[in-house]
Amino acid sequence: YKLAGDYVIRDAKLAEWLEKLIGSTRGHAIVKRVKDHHILVENILFGEVIRLVEVTGFKQRVIYQKGPVLSAQEMEDMYASNEGETRLLLLKMEVDDELEKLFTAMTEEDTIKIENCHKRLQTLSHQLLMMEA
Repeated sequence: YKLAGDYVIRDAKLAEWLEKLIGSTRGHAIVKRVKDHHILVENILFGEVIRLVEVTGFKQRVIYQKGPVLSAQEMEDMYASNEGETRLLLLKMEVDDELEKLFTAMTEEDTIKIENCHKRLQTLSHQLLMMEA
C-alpha cells in the first residue's frame, strides 16, 4: 500500500488503526499529533519510531532518537542492498547442513550428536524467524 501526502485525521479510532497498519507493515511515516499548543512529531521508519520530537511554541525538544540519523544516500543503499537475502540464504543452507548431520546422527544412534544438532537447529530457527519477521 502507498499513501502519500498530508492528511488530517480527526477520528481517533481511524488514526489508531492507521498507526497499527504502519507498524505491522513496517511502513514509513511522519505522524504529527496536535494537542493544546503542543505538537508531538514521530518519525517512523520500517514500522519503528526512530525519532520523537515535542514542539511547544518556537521550542523543539527531542524526546527520543534511535541511533544515528540515516542520510538519503544511505537509505538508497539500504534499499538496493541484497545483504538480507544473502544472509537468509546462508542461514537456510546452514539449516540444511545441520539437518543432514542430524540424519546421520540418528542413523548412527549417537544421542550426543542428536542433542547437539537439536540445540543448533533451535538457534538457527530462531535466527531465521528474526530474519524473516
